[in-house]
Amino acid sequence: MAARARGAGVTGYAIGMVIFIILFVISLVFAILAYTQIDKAQQLAASTEAKYAKMVRPAEERDPAIEKLIGEANSRVSVVGTLHDENRKLKQFLGVDQTLPLGDEKNQPIQNLLKAAGLDVAEQSAIGMLNKLQAELADRQNLLKQAVNERKQAEMRIAEYDKQKAAAAEEFQKAKDSLEKQLNDLLARQKSYTGTVTDNQQKLEKQLADIQAAYQQYRETADKKIEEQAQAIRVKDAQIASLMIKTKPVSVDPERYAELFDAKILSVVTGDNLVYINRGRKDHIWLGLTFGVFDTNTRPEWDERLKEYVNAKGTVEVVRVDQNTSVARIVSTSRGATINEGDSLINVVYDPNTAFKFYVFGDFDIDRAGAPSSSDRKRVEAMVTAWGSQVVDKLTYDTDFVVLGIEPKLPEGQEPKAEDGATPDVIEAWLARQRRYEAYNQAESQARSFGIPVLNQNRFLALVGYHQR
Repeated sequence: MAARARGAGVTGYAIGMVIFIILFVISLVFAILAYTQIDKAQQLAASTEAKYAKMVRPAEERDPAIEKLIGEANSRVSVVGTLHDENRKLKQFLGVDQTLPLGDEKNQPIQNLLKAAGLDVAEQSAIGMLNKLQAELADRQNLLKQAVNERKQAEMRIAEYDKQKAAAAEEFQKAKDSLEKQLNDLLARQKSYTGTVTDNQQKLEKQLADIQAAYQQYRETADKKIEEQAQAIRVKDAQIASLMIKTKPVSVDPERYAELFDAKILSVVTGDNLVYINRGRKDHIWLGLTFGVFDTNTRPEWDERLKEYVNAKGTVEVVRVDQNTSVARIVSTSRGATINEGDSLINVVYDPNTAFKFYVFGDFDIDRAGAPSSSDRKRVEAMVTAWGSQVVDKLTYDTDFVVLGIEPKLPEGQEPKAEDGATPDVIEAWLARQRRYEAYNQAESQARSFGIPVLNQNRFLALVGYHQR
């Protein structure tokens, strides 16, 4: 047991020695490493101090600007890096070669600029110039800060103004909306009122237009009738003047008034209201011719104003013509008068021995059928011939009367053209209407220029004594 105890003690001692030796070696290694690191650190510190001395002199370290630069330096940007960056920016700003110092003679323009700014590279260090520039920069920054403050104040005032403007705009919009509502209400009422007024106005205008149209039509009709009557009077005057020259005189010796009578009544058929007269086809009597009836012992009284005999006791109209005699119907009689056998007959213009010259132009509508035709013109010409007068085919100064038919209508619109799609028949029909209209007006104008009485259909029928049955 003792031996075993001794062996265990020796073993423990040996283990302790080994651990001590190991720890000693480790300590020695750490000491060597530490000494080596200290040496390197001393060398690095010496190198760093040498470099630091090159960067900043001990006297310059007390400069506030340099102290500020050193204080602002960090792990990202060094003092030298900051100065280098500022130098680069300065050279870039000045537009000089960045590889050369500012004082280099090749950068002479910058020298002049620095001198003009009061900076002399030869007399001042870069730090001095930098301080001066930084001082000026600080002044500029102060001015900028002041300007920024003023700008902020201006922006605040602008914001206040904008707020006031927005409030005013809101008030304005409210006022505008209110006024627009009032205006819309007024416009709605005005529209309603205008619609009512417009309807009433349109009704009144229509009534006025109808009244004016009716008045205009009445006036045109009246003027036309007046003109027709005036023309009829002028024609009658011209006719009477011509007849007084070419036929029997109106005023004769009282003892010779029988010369004014044109025919006599041979007999009276009382029940049939007819009379037989002693004139026939050989005497140029025609159907429709009328005569005034006078007692044989009564002298006809001529009214110069009316241009007719005013004391006839009745009127008869020829209804049948034979060779030597004619049958006439009693058209009218004066109150209390009777038509008797042997009574004398007078027609102012009738004279079997005088032949007038008539120029007949246009189409007529004797029976009022509403369709003027050339066949009715032939009837007019037949009446002229039956009356014992002559129809001429040319208008001259020797013509006694001009008889015009129904006035043709002027073609409507512009003359149709083939290029517009009008057919040849349509074009020719339009031109034919145009020619008829122009020829009608030319005949009327020429007759009036010759001073020849112009008779329309109605005046002609009245002249020859035609009465439609």
